[in-house]
This record gives sequence, C-alpha cells and structure tokens, in this order.
Amino acid sequence: MERVMAVLTFVIFVAGAANAAYFDAVGVYDEQTVQSNKVDYDMGYSSNSSWTTGIGQTLGDNQILTLQQFKPMVEQAFTNGRGGVVNFDHEGTIADASSFDVKFDGGDKQFTVTATGDAAGTFKFDETGGDRTPISGADRLQGNQPSLDFDFSDYIGMESDERIKAIGWTILGRSNWGSANWRVIARYTNGTDTGSSSTFRTINMSSGDTTQDSFSGIVAPDGYWITGMRVNSDQGAWSAHDDFAFVTVPEPATLAIFGLGGCIVSLNKRKRSCRK
Repeated sequence: MERVMAVLTFVIFVAGAANAAYFDAVGVYDEQTVQSNKVDYDMGYSSNSSWTTGIGQTLGDNQILTLQQFKPMVEQAFTNGRGGVVNFDHEGTIADASSFDVKFDGGDKQFTVTATGDAAGTFKFDETGGDRTPISGADRLQGNQPSLDFDFSDYIGMESDERIKAIGWTILGRSNWGSANWRVIARYTNGTDTGSSSTFRTINMSSGDTTQDSFSGIVAPDGYWITGMRVNSDQGAWSAHDDFAFVTVPEPATLAIFGLGGCIVSLNKRKRSCRK
C-alpha cells in the first residue's frame, strides 16, 4: 500500500510540474531581430517613500541603472551562467498562473517568481492582442492590475552564496488611457536588515503602444540581494510588461561585479569606464 501511495504521489508531482509555467532565460534584453519595437525611456529614481510603505527605503539614485548600462551587464551575466532575460515567449498555451519558474545557465539553475497580494493569480502569458506591443518576440506578460507584487524564491542549482543582485523590467506603452505615475520597486535584504529602491516615470498611455515603453533597472547595494519587486501605478492604470531580467552574484558582492571586457561597473559610486 505504501508503495502504491508513493507512486501516486510521484505521478501527481510530475503532472503538476509539467503544468507549471516556466521560461528559459535568453541573453539579449530588448532584442531587435524578431520584434522591432524597442524601449523608449529610462525610469528615474523615486524618493517618494510612501510608495514603499512596509518595505523601507534606505538608499538613493546610486542604485538605478539605465538600459544602456544594464543591457551589456545582463548579456555578460547570461554568458557566465549568472543571469538572463525572460521575454515571456513560449510555444503552445500556458494557463493563467500565480507563479512561474525561471531557468538559466543551460537549465541547470532556476528560481520561482510568485505573485502575492492583489497580484496573486494575475500572471497571464497568452494575451498578445490589443494596444500593448512587446519589446521582444511576440508574447508579453499581461497585468490587469494597477499594482503587481512579486517574490523570488525556491532557488535550485544555484551556488550556496549566489543571489539576485540586479533586475530589469519594462512597462509597455499603450493607448486608450491617460497619463499615470508608475513605479518599479526592488526589495532587498542582507539577511538582517531590509530596504528598497524605487524608479519613477509618468507614462502617457494615450499616445500609442510603441512610443512609451519604459525601462527600470535596479541594483542592490553592496552586501544586499534582491528578494522581490513591486510594479505600481496610480489613477487605476494598468498595462502589459515584457523582458524581466536578472543578474546574480556571490554574496557578499564586491564593488565591481562584472568585468565587461574592460568595462567596470561600480555599484557604490556608479563610476563606469569602458574601452571599446
């Protein structure tokens, strides 16, 4: 009887795993080969701590990255098996879900992104119509909520001290709405203390779906790593999103987390030198 129960449990587990949404990370953020639509703006630093109530906001604009800074960083990280880009492209149908898995480093590493709070159950991957064009490929993540909250967990195959250090996210432009204030907030910890950094941009969502795509790049401070994020708008606005990306490093991280072929990225003072 115990053997039968064990077999049934295994079958149920495998069936559940097969139905789980997952994405294999790729190496290019905002690719231009398949999808010609591209990021239009960078989101800047937000000092409005009321948007991070319950998280804490302890640091300033030295944690914010532009797409120009982030894109080569994540490409190098992908090559090194320490990061990648989720462009939400997939084959077949993926049912709406409250979480999805991200696989990288050739599938040897993965972690789970889980929607929490009001965002729970709102991951939708097949809605590609309307007026919200992806920046990569044909698919996007649809978000029919003005506030989306995500946690990162269940790290598999990663080194014992490997943590998510930087993230990238793009809010897609759209039409048939008005202007709205948007923020992307990264939550981080050092194992004892917590904090966050926030980006901000007022996005005109009545101007068309390919002209207001807005990128947010955030890197955790030295000794901290990112545990989740929040995408928040006011005026009840909502849109779709594309290209979630991440970079992992060992902790504690050094100031220069990557040598990008002569390009050193300093996280504290944002001193960047690059020889081409």
